[in-house]
Amino acid sequence: MSAQCHAVEEHAVENPAFEDPAFEDPAYEDTTLEDTAFEETAEWLAGEFSGRLPAPLVAGVVHATRADLDGRIAAEDLGEMLYRIARARLTRMVGDRIPHSR
Repeated sequence: MSAQCHAVEEHAVENPAFEDPAFEDPAYEDTTLEDTAFEETAEWLAGEFSGRLPAPLVAGVVHATRADLDGRIAAEDLGEMLYRIARARLTRMVGDRIPHSR
């Protein structure tokens, strides 16, 4: 290892700015999982409902669903539950917009 690399490594150990935030805040990882679940779900469902519902509406439904689930389920399960519930709500909205023929 070069002297320069060794100096950077020593500085990283001594300087708290180089510490991983996950070690400082146990909730950091959960927040990251929640943010990732929201972003991925909103993007996926916006594509799935493209042409039927505007993307901002889809994002709003995903956001409201996330708020409904907040603190009720484990962070690692949030992605799947968020997708399933938001998708069901969006499907109902699309169904309400389709004229029923009888």
